[in-house]
Amino acid sequence: IQELKTTDELKTFIDKNIYPIIKEYIKNEPEHKQQQLQVGCNKSASGIKENGRIEARRSRAEIPTDQELSGLLNPYIRTLASKLGDILKEQKSTRYTGNHLQGKLLSKNAYKVMIPDTTRIFSIKNTPNIPDYTITFLLDESNSMGGKKHYDTYISAFLLQEVCKKLKFKINNVLFDNLVRTEPLSAYRTIRGGGTNDLLAFQHIKPILNLTEQNIVFVLTDGVGRNPTEITSELIRKGVIIVGVGIGLREQEVEQLKAHYVNSISVPDTEALPQVMINQLSSLIHR
Repeated sequence: IQELKTTDELKTFIDKNIYPIIKEYIKNEPEHKQQQLQVGCNKSASGIKENGRIEARRSRAEIPTDQELSGLLNPYIRTLASKLGDILKEQKSTRYTGNHLQGKLLSKNAYKVMIPDTTRIFSIKNTPNIPDYTITFLLDESNSMGGKKHYDTYISAFLLQEVCKKLKFKINNVLFDNLVRTEPLSAYRTIRGGGTNDLLAFQHIKPILNLTEQNIVFVLTDGVGRNPTEITSELIRKGVIIVGVGIGLREQEVEQLKAHYVNSISVPDTEALPQVMINQLSSLIHR
């Protein structure tokens, strides 16, 4: 089982090798329990397709519970967190501080060795254990984000946030339409359905971003509203990385997205959104 790469391969393996062993036991269960078992199998098997894409349930685009998502996505969450963790270990800033009895030689203080009673000419290494990244998600909850777009956006945000939790990153969730609210991701299971005011979202987060930390802002939207470039340009100058992620945009809307966000990605196939977000986060952390 550990060698299998996708849920489909796992299901095929179970059907071929395990089901023949247990089918007689299932037949002996009461009929209502057999139905419950069958429903449970159907739910768990509908989540992930080849290449790690997430698939909406065919009956309706009902978002799985967070517990179901955690089980379906756990291999991807663990793999990505491990990969990014390795990158961060390599990229950690190493600082040497102070005058100590041993450590790295402070060459500018080397002359002190000739001065009587001077023994402190070394510094010690200070490597932070917890990365100081803050990831902020601006999640569009306008009316046009309903259905499949909303489904894939929620799953993508869930996937990245679980990875960020494992890496001990700080996370901000800001939901916006004509109004703005700071909420846990679970609040995004339902959307209010107003307009798209991304300018208001940036006005909201500007005073709450800690600019002494490394900030990455993802804007997940299916369109652009009021132009936020004045604020985003200011934040970029202060070191904030901002990425506009366009979901299911038409050609004209793709150009608008590029005009609003220097770093932008257009994802016409929303099922590919989780993998696109993984690749983008990996790229940003590595850089």
